[in-house]
Amino acid sequence: MSIHFKNDWETPLQGEFQKDYYRRLHQFLLREYRTQTVYPNMYDIFNAFHYTAY
Repeated sequence: MSIHFKNDWETPLQGEFQKDYYRRLHQFLLREYRTQTVYPNMYDIFNAFHYTAY
């Protein structure tokens, strides 16, 4: 998974996306988005990080 931030969040968070807990959470959310109505939109999950500095 490749997630890019528009500001300084990328460095402190990049290692988190490789950890087991995040991979399990990611798979869970993918299943939920396929089968349920989930908010926010899948493409807006990290939106707040784009507008808030670290």
